[in-house]
Amino acid sequence: MPSLDLCLVTGSLRTVGNGVPLDAKIIFRPVQFPFVSGNAIITADAVKTIPDVNGDFQVNLVQGSVVIVEIERTGIKAQITIPSEPTVELTSLLPAPTVGF
Repeated sequence: MPSLDLCLVTGSLRTVGNGVPLDAKIIFRPVQFPFVSGNAIITADAVKTIPDVNGDFQVNLVQGSVVIVEIERTGIKAQITIPSEPTVELTSLLPAPTVGF
């Protein structure tokens, strides 16, 4: 099995009342596929995770991949590039939010 350079993407979700939305999915879908990383061909399959009992989540993604991240019940859907770092906080990859009334 080829060894890929991975980045551990971490984050945390909370409700407005500081609760934990246990069933809110965080979904990462590749934008470019197939693409090659090392000796592996990366497919179009999405990677999904949910927060743990503390609201925290983490997922390993291939460094350099371009993905659409969507966080259910937050309105967040953004294209991000996974950095060539061992770990990153998801909020540092997201564009600045815009608020319109």
